[in-house]
Amino acid sequence: MKCVADVMTDQVVTVRDDTPFKELVRLIREHAVSALPVLDRVGGLVGIVSEGDLLLKEEHATGEGSPTRLPWRGDHERGNGQPPWIRRTKARGVTARDVMTSPVVTVTEADAVALAARIMRENHVRRLPVTDAHGGLVGIVTRSDLLTTFLRPDDEIRDAIEGALTEPMPPIEKGQIRVVVDNGIAKLDGHVGFKSQVPRIVGIARTIDGVVDVESRLEYDVDDLGPVGPSPAPWTRSTAGAGNVWRSPGA
Repeated sequence: MKCVADVMTDQVVTVRDDTPFKELVRLIREHAVSALPVLDRVGGLVGIVSEGDLLLKEEHATGEGSPTRLPWRGDHERGNGQPPWIRRTKARGVTARDVMTSPVVTVTEADAVALAARIMRENHVRRLPVTDAHGGLVGIVTRSDLLTTFLRPDDEIRDAIEGALTEPMPPIEKGQIRVVVDNGIAKLDGHVGFKSQVPRIVGIARTIDGVVDVESRLEYDVDDLGPVGPSPAPWTRSTAGAGNVWRSPGA
């Protein structure tokens, strides 16, 4: 499974926390990036400045008292929304320290790509600074970087699925399952012993990098997931002899 280090950009344009506002704008435009990690004097990551942070100054250019100032919408409903006073303070900022978002959400270079995608979604961000085991900045990963995993060639995906199916215990016998991958969609055909193996095999295939979907036509010999026969009632009626006599099944 791919990790963040496999897809991140390791050439990161950074700024100091005292970098002037106009320099931030110039760097973003010159390097065609959407955000700049902010470092302190000793190189520690202290925040990130995005285009959205910088645009607050343009948004508030008419001034605090202008009747044309747009109302703040939605912030109180968003999990990562900033109170209006913070946004207005940023709009008056003149250095990276004034306008940056801090603390910054990060991932490590060893984190799985799937984890990075979930962190982005849950925190409503479009990029994540990447740190090493000591917390030092080593790269940045964006949404588009995470999507590159789906550009993996179909034959590589097929080989990875076949390899993964030999690892679980008990392993799936090689050749018992035929794997065909077309445009990232893995199609599984073959025969296994038990029905309970089918969802496990499909689950393994779904974890492979680059898989868009899994279609299963796997057959099985024994339905070990089927309903269990009803247990006998604790008391049953016996019609042997005269009258009705209620007896325990073991009697």
